[in-house]
Amino acid sequence: MYTPAWLACKMEIPVHMHCRMLAMALVVCGPFSASSLATVDLDAARKSVVEGEKAVEEKRFADSAHAYAAAMDAGIQCPDIAYSAAEAFSRAGDPKSAFKYLSMAIDLGFHGDLSGDADLQPLHSEPFWKELVQRHERREKAYRAAHRNPDKVHISTSDVSNFWHAYDLSVTRPAAEWQDIFRQEYFNKRSPGLEDYFVTKIRSEADFVRTLQRLPKFYASIRDDSLALVGNVPEIKRTFRHLKTLYPQAIFPDVYFVVGELTSGGTSTSTGLLLGSEMISAGPRTSVDELGAWEKSAVGLSSSVPGVVAHEILHFEQLPSGDNRLLAAALTEGAADFMGAMISGKSLDDTLRTYGDSHEAELWRSFSQEMNGTKLSHWLYQGDQHPPGVPADLGYYVGRKICEAYYQRAKDKKRAIRELVEMRDATKILQGSGYAERFSR
Repeated sequence: MYTPAWLACKMEIPVHMHCRMLAMALVVCGPFSASSLATVDLDAARKSVVEGEKAVEEKRFADSAHAYAAAMDAGIQCPDIAYSAAEAFSRAGDPKSAFKYLSMAIDLGFHGDLSGDADLQPLHSEPFWKELVQRHERREKAYRAAHRNPDKVHISTSDVSNFWHAYDLSVTRPAAEWQDIFRQEYFNKRSPGLEDYFVTKIRSEADFVRTLQRLPKFYASIRDDSLALVGNVPEIKRTFRHLKTLYPQAIFPDVYFVVGELTSGGTSTSTGLLLGSEMISAGPRTSVDELGAWEKSAVGLSSSVPGVVAHEILHFEQLPSGDNRLLAAALTEGAADFMGAMISGKSLDDTLRTYGDSHEAELWRSFSQEMNGTKLSHWLYQGDQHPPGVPADLGYYVGRKICEAYYQRAKDKKRAIRELVEMRDATKILQGSGYAERFSR
């Protein structure tokens, strides 16, 4: 599968022709079919994405760029991965390749602020920059116009149904056949949301199948609740309507329920909100005996779904700030937690809040010593890599407390909500919250 941007680069076609090529391709070929999805090597794409992420962390930008490019060459249609390639090529000093992948990202539906991305700063003086930004802005305007109404949001559960179809076929067959069955009946029939979810959250097809085989009682026990997640649609739409009243600029992307391997309950990409159903489908009959300690703590009740969706919709609304500090990351998550609870009426992690409230001063002292650095692993996205007896991801708690203090202190609540949602300046939010002063008395 080739985008107009890819073809244009290979054929030396100017940037301004990309849109015409896209329109022609859609007229001639139509949308991508299930058979074309089968030609994509998801495992190769996922491996390349992991390599790209690691290289970025190590500031090996050329290596990162080529890894992300290899992921796209595997055939995926993920706008955010193409955009990551563009950022890395830009930082590596290769503007031609950066423009190729930036144009590809726009063709595929990337959403974000190009001009505000510091990684793309080297491209601003290039001839095609202004034209590309204008094309992106036109597409963004059209997208926002089509996604303003919370009652018209598209919510997809087809991947959940496909998963259980593949599961039913697999349990009657030898273990060695499971991977082929899931490839044919689940991954090759994927929605755009599942494709994004695979390359960012699933380790590999083989690892996915091993997880299912390792946890047979758990997966079997969440079947009914995962299939019933569609029942949350009315409450999700109520949550979205509440957001619209508080933040009128809100837009409402597609929502995809998928089934993964207990790595993520929710994330957001340019494609939409992606929900890992196996992590938000627990109920009274759920069997957790096979799960590890972190898995047990991470699996949420099906009643938590509106809260999870609320958290992720806030991430979708947030703007990139170019701030890589721990403070910015914690406030980004904290704002999504605080605002998500406000619009949904549901708090996602009461255990985290209980622990944090009883250790608040101690946590702030430790956090404040690290908050201006770029290392996140002591506070965020820890998985099971956290000290015993201490909840994972306490950066969420600290970030939420700062955002809560900022909102409570603000005289203009509507403006405070806008500033928390958009999160343009983490230092300003911290200073305006007065949170640090609580512990200096």
